[in-house]
Amino acid sequence: MYTCTYRTKLRGQFSLPGDQCGDCCIHFWCPLCALCQEYRELKNRGLDPSIGWVANQQKMEQQVPAAIGVPPVVQMGMTR
Repeated sequence: MYTCTYRTKLRGQFSLPGDQCGDCCIHFWCPLCALCQEYRELKNRGLDPSIGWVANQQKMEQQVPAAIGVPPVVQMGMTR
């Protein structure tokens, strides 16, 4: 039953639709489907579920600073 909290965290992290009651119901009546959905969502977002929640959080935090404040590369001159 405690696994529904991870689904709630996942929804909050990625702004996915749903609510806590639905998370609890899905994990209660079809826990294998719920785990498959969560696994697929994480893989589609480039995360590795096998390393755990904390390691993926650290991975995401390391990726964010590199993207902030870096302007796009623009080629000089006109090209056709």
